[in-house]
Parts: sequence; C-alpha cells; structure tokens
Amino acid sequence: MKYLFLLGLPAMFVSYPMYFMELNAFKSVLKIENPEAWDQAKRRFTLSELEVAYRVLSASKDGFFQGNALGPAVMKARRIAVRWLYISMGLFMVVLFMGLATSLIEGKQ
Repeated sequence: MKYLFLLGLPAMFVSYPMYFMELNAFKSVLKIENPEAWDQAKRRFTLSELEVAYRVLSASKDGFFQGNALGPAVMKARRIAVRWLYISMGLFMVVLFMGLATSLIEGKQ
C-alpha cells in the first residue's frame, strides 16, 4: 500500500499544475471566443480571473453559460480542464486513502 502512496504523491503534484494550466487555457479561449459570456461572468462574479473561469467551467455543462452559447473551441478546452480536475481529485483521494490505510496498518503492528 505504501507503494501506491509513493507513486500517487508525485503524480498528484504533476496533475494539479496541469489542471491550473488547462483552466488558464480555458479562460483564454473563453475570452477570445465568447467575450460577451466572459464579460457577463466577470460582472456576476467579482473574483480573480481564475476563479471566474472556474465558475464558468462548473456552470457551463450543457454548452451554455447564462444564455450565451459557447463555441466548440471553448467546450473542447472545458472538457480538457474538467478531465484534469477529475484526475487531480482522484489522485488526491488515492493518496489520502493510501496514507490513512498505511498509517492504520502500521499502527496496529
């Protein structure tokens, strides 16, 4: 079990920066392809640009954001960012579970 922990830890440290790189790419594509959706999101969420991009990412599941149709390039960037988000969260859960399981098993011995 500790080998899964030791393999999952570096993989997790690689996947989270990849997610943030893809979220930044999603933000850039959204700004270029759908400036009206970006402006609307920026007015609605008074946060940093990455936080606004995350809100649009989570609210645009069906290809629309607040009535604005998002183009195919934006939806492709969205799919890639969401994929890296799920990979990162999954690796985090594996590392967490393996760390807890290892500590419990070694604590009984």
